[in-house]
Amino acid sequence: MSWAEDNGYDMYDGDEIDQSPHFEYESGYWETKDGRRIPIRKMDTYHMLNCIKWLEKILAEYRDQIEHDSILEIEAKIEEFQDELQHRKKALLKGKGSF
Repeated sequence: MSWAEDNGYDMYDGDEIDQSPHFEYESGYWETKDGRRIPIRKMDTYHMLNCIKWLEKILAEYRDQIEHDSILEIEAKIEEFQDELQHRKKALLKGKGSF
């Protein structure tokens, strides 16, 4: 099975099957596998860490199959998660939040 099939994507668009991963970027939100949109600021820390790992895996394994703009969007989403994690860490150190 392809990556797309393993992850529930239907990429058939005619004669050829697009097996490259697709990623939709929307600032401030993460879309779950079942299609729910979650504000990043409300995500569990471990969920964010797993999302970062998943996105990094996509880049490592499929970079040559992903369009340049999509690579930039994936990198931007990773940075967005890392920024939120950094914000939480600073809040925790100040005693104003949880990590």
